Amino acid sequence: MIKIEKYINKIFIIQHIMGFRIEDIFGWPRLDNIAERLNQANRFEPDTLQTASEITDDRFDNSIYIQFAKIISSKYRQNRKELGEWSFNTGDTAIYTTEDGKAILYFSSRYLNPILNDLKTSYDQLVQNGCYRVTDKAKEAVIDSDSTVRIELDDLLLEDTNPGSMATSGGERWDIDPPNDRNFTSTINISDDFFYDDRTTQNQRNLFERIFCYEKDVDTVRHKFMEKGINNIRIFLPNPDYITELTKDGSAIARYCTIYNLEDRGEIRSGVADSEFMFSATENHKYYGIMRGVLEEQPV
Repeated sequence: MIKIEKYINKIFIIQHIMGFRIEDIFGWPRLDNIAERLNQANRFEPDTLQTASEITDDRFDNSIYIQFAKIISSKYRQNRKELGEWSFNTGDTAIYTTEDGKAILYFSSRYLNPILNDLKTSYDQLVQNGCYRVTDKAKEAVIDSDSTVRIELDDLLLEDTNPGSMATSGGERWDIDPPNDRNFTSTINISDDFFYDDRTTQNQRNLFERIFCYEKDVDTVRHKFMEKGINNIRIFLPNPDYITELTKDGSAIARYCTIYNLEDRGEIRSGVADSEFMFSATENHKYYGIMRGVLEEQPV
């Protein structure tokens, strides 16, 4: 098998030199993983930075085509390994605002992402302030889209992940008058009780479905998680009081989204849940993250 793989890899090296990759043969997009600051997201072709739903779908795809590609291409095999082991910054849209005194999350599609659509300004604001002030035009585009789900944060059964602590920025502690920007979490049970468990709110169900199952069958995705031993999804979100304080004038802010690793779950925070999707939970926006998408072709 090793000799066969070496022989076939030589063929693919020749094909790569000629401009072909394993993805070309199967008609897949040429997805690459890069470790960069968020302001380098413009290295990807427009509307290709992968979302949580797409990454989840790719992680669970173990079709015969995937298995064959992993056998004949060591580079593709490494790419798939990274897909499960790494956490990724995603292209998902998450904006927060206040309506009738309540903190609201609007979660939507990649092409509406105000951070990606105004990368220079948004990145500077994220580094300096921990959030990006969304324009009224961008806010309305997100709210009016059919791909957007509206979520009331108070209906997510949020828990304070570090009560009594001060907020941090770039590793330095700093005081904020309450309400402060601590991370809160919503833990969603996706086991067989998902659709009728009174411990799970409708907003929690809607959020799970929109993040992980967009345009996919919810039961199929749930059971794929459960086959990995995952029955709970832990989602990190901002403090609702912090959101209402910042957006009480009806404005909106945006944060970027991160999906945690799948295979090496021991590294995930405190081990409370097996798989976690983090909404805008970090202030360290100046540091590196992993992104996955179709890189722009570089001129020769």
